Amino acid sequence: MTDKEEPLKVFYVTIEETVSKQVVVEAKNEEEARYQAIDDCGTIVRVPITTGKTVTAISERERA
Repeated sequence: MTDKEEPLKVFYVTIEETVSKQVVVEAKNEEEARYQAIDDCGTIVRVPITTGKTVTAISERERA
């Protein structure tokens, strides 16, 4: 670091991610299939991918 450069600051960043995946479930109807998928029941048939990221909070912290 030279005399003219400022030291880097420390930040805590909270990020929410939206993940898309496809699963196969066995159910009596669409409503039951929906709840099984939400509850992570079933077998993944398409690899999960992140479709979006949003920064929900950012705060500067003191360097330890």
